[in-house]
Amino acid sequence: KQITFTDISGSVTGVTPSDIRCIVSSYNYLIALMNDGSIAWSSTTTPTDFTPSLVTGAGSETPSGAQGANFLKEHPSGFYIYCDNSIAFAQYTGNARYPWKFVPVADSGGYSSPYQAFGGYNIGVQYGIDNSNKLQVIEGNKASLVGGEISTFLERKKNKDVFDYTTNIFSKING
Repeated sequence: KQITFTDISGSVTGVTPSDIRCIVSSYNYLIALMNDGSIAWSSTTTPTDFTPSLVTGAGSETPSGAQGANFLKEHPSGFYIYCDNSIAFAQYTGNARYPWKFVPVADSGGYSSPYQAFGGYNIGVQYGIDNSNKLQVIEGNKASLVGGEISTFLERKKNKDVFDYTTNIFSKING
């Protein structure tokens, strides 16, 4: 099977490309969130090789604190797994056999879309608006509520502007 990246095309081994929900990179690994909720990481020498091996460093795991995983976001110390009801943090260990330590993020809410979380691979803090419309700052394995007034406003503000590309008109939707 073939998968095309922005600047390369190649064969992926060890996983089925159609089973990949999301892919990010961290510490010279490609990290794939699979449709079954497991996390697969590539070989450090061949980025498209996900076949588990102690020699190449590729592997996979289903983190216990990441049920209902929806998307991944990079972090300078690893990556976050955003789930239906919580967030899990995968911290890089430097150990080739067990490169990731998966820990739940305390006090985190649920997330269903990558548009709800903001941050990047070189930013130690991420911000998100969880499924309950609470604004959170996520640092390492802890999430905190930011500006209770903002969260209260977001909880009560249920109107959304939707753009219709056919008519080129914005309309307001309640709900």
